[in-house]
Amino acid sequence: MIEVTGGEAIWKSGNTIFFSSSYTSTISASQAAPYNKNLNSLVYNGSFSVTDSTGGITSHTVTDLGSLKVYNDWLVGELQAGHIQSTNYDSLLTLGYHNNAVPVYVKPTGSDAPLDANSPLLLPVGAHSLLEATGLGSIARVTSGSAAPLIIAQGRQL
Repeated sequence: MIEVTGGEAIWKSGNTIFFSSSYTSTISASQAAPYNKNLNSLVYNGSFSVTDSTGGITSHTVTDLGSLKVYNDWLVGELQAGHIQSTNYDSLLTLGYHNNAVPVYVKPTGSDAPLDANSPLLLPVGAHSLLEATGLGSIARVTSGSAAPLIIAQGRQL
């Protein structure tokens, strides 16, 4: 959207503008406010041992994705051979890794500042504006020979 107050906005382009209606509701200012969130980070557990159903003990080391794949391939082979119960697969796999909570500060608008009350993000769904001129002497115009085809949602063109 191009917005001008007390001036002139001139569209001299032939670009296509896409307004999506895939969003079903308008956001509120509080939904755009920064917040804290915990995300999971995968941590490899290093060295450990697995005891199979025959009493055999096998040592493994998982330090990266490649070694986790090798360990998982071994587990699948042991399952197929009947040395490990399928009900134990998940717990045995997680011997190789665990999730660690990482705190993250999320800024949906890229700023700690609250959204301006006139932010386009707060417009109701269905209200779209390409050019907006407000205030005394403000003008918004599309110049001769320019085009601004609008595509709204599922490919409908205006």
